Amino acid sequence: MPESSNPNWRGGRFVASNGYVMVLAHGHPRAHIIDDSYDWPLPNVHLGVTIESAAHIDRADILQDTPAAVRWISAEPLLGPLVERCATCAAGTVQIGAEAFMDCPDCRGTGWSGLDLTGIDTIVIGGESGPHARPMELRWLTDLVDAADAAGCAVYVKQDSGRAGQQGRIPDELWRRKELP
Repeated sequence: MPESSNPNWRGGRFVASNGYVMVLAHGHPRAHIIDDSYDWPLPNVHLGVTIESAAHIDRADILQDTPAAVRWISAEPLLGPLVERCATCAAGTVQIGAEAFMDCPDCRGTGWSGLDLTGIDTIVIGGESGPHARPMELRWLTDLVDAADAAGCAVYVKQDSGRAGQQGRIPDELWRRKELP
């Protein structure tokens, strides 16, 4: 970003006194901001990706391989399931961290397959808003919250489908989840 158009950018460098939350476009961070002129990870830069459906889960792999002080995922709008109970480990009924299942190729002992939340600090989850919002199934939300809890990932539940910022059908115990790293 040119220096003249961004007051937070001085001499081609991030201003250390400012905090930054960056969503990495299409999960390709290195081509845009990660280079040798910085001592990564920068403590004031939080890097994130948007993963709205299973078709984009690979963005988490790119994020996990990128140096960052804080890594976060925006699962909004949540348009499909991102996790499911692990079929390899008796349908996810294993005790989390049970030694017998730690080498599971599908879930690494978490009881969940799909989106890998290893090394992710926070996940923001929300339905699509607006007059033509596609509905978010509550099971997608509850499963994702359970998988985040199993991975030690903070959860921020943002909204149900429909009107922006509304609790809608989200149960109170999930609606109160507004955790930050």
